[in-house]
Amino acid sequence: MQPKINWIDNLRGIACLMVVMIHTTTWYITNATASAR
Repeated sequence: MQPKINWIDNLRGIACLMVVMIHTTTWYITNATASAR
């Protein structure tokens, strides 16, 4: 049972990291294009 809980926690952590990375990249690109104009 423990490995499954650990695997789910790892998956949740990876998903959170992916969301943060995508949001940061989108914000960076949006700000870069906004300041470039």
